[in-house]
Amino acid sequence: MQRLIGEGARQIALTGAPPVGCVPSQRRMAGGLKTQCATDRNQLALMFNRKLSLEVAKLAGRFRGVNIFYVDLYSILADVVQRYKDLGFTNGKDSCCGFVGFAVGPLCNIGSRLCPDPSQYVFWDSYHPTEKAYKLMIDEFIRRYM
Repeated sequence: MQRLIGEGARQIALTGAPPVGCVPSQRRMAGGLKTQCATDRNQLALMFNRKLSLEVAKLAGRFRGVNIFYVDLYSILADVVQRYKDLGFTNGKDSCCGFVGFAVGPLCNIGSRLCPDPSQYVFWDSYHPTEKAYKLMIDEFIRRYM
């Protein structure tokens, strides 16, 4: 943090963990037969976020003239996951790329199964949102923090 500030940073956002239990891979591994969000993973993310937000508040008080703030990524993505139909998606659980929600990085490649329309999916692969979902998340970030 001191190095960033020493280099001239005056706006520093520290991002909390997303609802990791709601990404396709975790739904498949721990979400039961209905592939619901994995509650235990989300509880860990929330615990981490609470502690991080307290640390961010401490840091914000240490550096004058620098805006250090916590970004609640958890609630931003959770809102998209929960309201996916209202937001124009048809699928909020599965990934567009890969087999049954298990594909990320090299596992999502030229040989992978792809959905016909990525804009209908919240998740591109096992962990990452689609371009459309990211756009909604960035719009919410700007609305909340800018």
